[in-house]
Amino acid sequence: MKGGDFSKVCLWYKMVLNNTSKLVSLLEAERGDIVALGMTMNVLKCGLLSLNAEVANLCARVINKICLTLHENAKTRVESQALLPVLWDWFVTGQKVPGVEDIQTPEKGYMAKIGNAKGFSKKEAQLRNKKTKILKR
Repeated sequence: MKGGDFSKVCLWYKMVLNNTSKLVSLLEAERGDIVALGMTMNVLKCGLLSLNAEVANLCARVINKICLTLHENAKTRVESQALLPVLWDWFVTGQKVPGVEDIQTPEKGYMAKIGNAKGFSKKEAQLRNKKTKILKR
């Protein structure tokens, strides 16, 4: 975080932690959309790499609570049973999301290409990357 103030990030993770059952319900509703599931989980996992210990701890707690809630729900809900292997694949494959590539890295620039139907064409992403690099200078 710019300036070293992680309070807003911590607050966000605490809100997610307090609303895990709602989040799991939304994940169950999107269980057929692997891209949406992967992107949602990727947003949540960013905190694991935080330089702030509290953010990393809260992130781990959120992911743990999602897993716990899914396992509890899987006893009675088919939706959770179907979601468990999908999220396990996300976890063990290095959090790669099918259809999403060229996510922001210092080498690749700012823009991401998110599939052909939902995102930028390769030319558009390259053009935007060039513009962003010029703006960063």
